Amino acid sequence: MAETPSFFLTMMVNGQPGLSVWASGPSVAIGRSEDCGINLDDKLVSRQHARILLEGGLWYLEDVQSTNPTLINGQPIRGRSVLYKGDVLKMGSQQYTFHPEYPLGLSRPTAVDGTKRRKGWLVALIIFIMGLCVLTLASVAFYLVYTNFFLPK
Repeated sequence: MAETPSFFLTMMVNGQPGLSVWASGPSVAIGRSEDCGINLDDKLVSRQHARILLEGGLWYLEDVQSTNPTLINGQPIRGRSVLYKGDVLKMGSQQYTFHPEYPLGLSRPTAVDGTKRRKGWLVALIIFIMGLCVLTLASVAFYLVYTNFFLPK
């Protein structure tokens, strides 16, 4: 039997962890409405403000057309954005830290110096193409030498 997806949000008060709210399920609504899985008592939060969902093994935060913006690490989101362990979410006047329990989720990729890791796929593609070029040139050179192309006939 598979475990139910679960996570908790820790409220940040003056930069320090405060109360935590635990939730489970593949999709949890967040807002002022009593129907939401996580009910926030904040006038700056819409009745249906956002939802956290698990899809394809990744956690997402989705803004559901809230009146005030939903932020991840200080950046407003539109639609859906991937959530990483430790991301700071801001909805209304409150900040929360995201902690996935099951599945564990991903850590935000960072380089050694703490900056965001650049997308390495482009570098890998360039190296692959250069390798193909070298292999092609070596094959042509081998063929020319093997067939005595340079020797007079």
